[in-house]
Amino acid sequence: MSLHRTLGSRAPHGLRRLRVLPAIPIGDLPWRLAQNQECILVDVAGQPDIVRCYYSAVDSWSMSSPPAMNDIGFATANHQADLSDPASWVDFPGNPLFRDGVLRRLDDLLVHEGRMYMFRSNPHAVEVVTSPASDGVAWSAPVPLLSPSEPGEYHVGQASLVYEGGLWVMIYCSRLAASPGVCTGFRVATSASLVAPFVKLPGEVMSAGDSLEVGIYEWHHARWVGVDGRSSPIKSAGAKLVMAYEAIGADGRYRVHVASADSAFGPWRKSPYKFCPSDLPGVWDAEHVATPAFHDVAGSYWLSAQGLPLVNPNNRGWTSGFFKVDGTPRSYL
Repeated sequence: MSLHRTLGSRAPHGLRRLRVLPAIPIGDLPWRLAQNQECILVDVAGQPDIVRCYYSAVDSWSMSSPPAMNDIGFATANHQADLSDPASWVDFPGNPLFRDGVLRRLDDLLVHEGRMYMFRSNPHAVEVVTSPASDGVAWSAPVPLLSPSEPGEYHVGQASLVYEGGLWVMIYCSRLAASPGVCTGFRVATSASLVAPFVKLPGEVMSAGDSLEVGIYEWHHARWVGVDGRSSPIKSAGAKLVMAYEAIGADGRYRVHVASADSAFGPWRKSPYKFCPSDLPGVWDAEHVATPAFHDVAGSYWLSAQGLPLVNPNNRGWTSGFFKVDGTPRSYL
């Protein structure tokens, strides 16, 4: 079954929904009773045929007595498996990983020079924790990287990290007291190290545009896609920076959008493709699709996203699934 209807252009080829049900369920484990989201796939050193899916989840709909908590865990699958099939995934029995009572979201995760770097948004800042590349279970104490500092700014988060020109570039969202809960676009900050504070650059590198993205950008994922079609956080000659991101339209529905650039600093070019909810009763992504990311799994691409079924009061029941990509993300630029 091809991906749901597309507004603004012809339907993209080769992006297929293989399952009616999500790949990562909810309600079966105490730490993910309410929803899950923000999938990041990584390979683990010493496990050449295995891919891990790290994701965050929410344990409760209540925001008080006790409050809902986000935590992070992972599941594993074989490289050659159908990642959209829930039977392909085996949850780590030690989930969730942190259990420290702090509400956190998973922003990004990359492997670099023998270590894993996990970037998380807490209620106030972006932070990083690290682990040996062969582990990914035991993590270091968090190191803060970016905090609110601009006039009226009360939150920074939803960071994605790439490398170019000798610097790590963090693409992030900012929220201002003048428009609470709304991200009007993407900003960037830089650092020479993944574990040192990042310095903000002024202004937005990409801003909200038409009626299908009226002002809320939030979770997003960016990677360089080389001329050979392979994905990396490190820029190579001729590579395009491709970002999948979520945006909300004037109709209140979330969609998956794609943008590209030759540099994280811009200019960014928005793709005409808007991957829309399916509107199919009983399908996991019927009402909304959000928290998207393209994943290169041994040279084969998948798109992960968070979806919500139709007829769902209060937007409850978000789950995560995968779409098969025939080709590379460069096909959608």
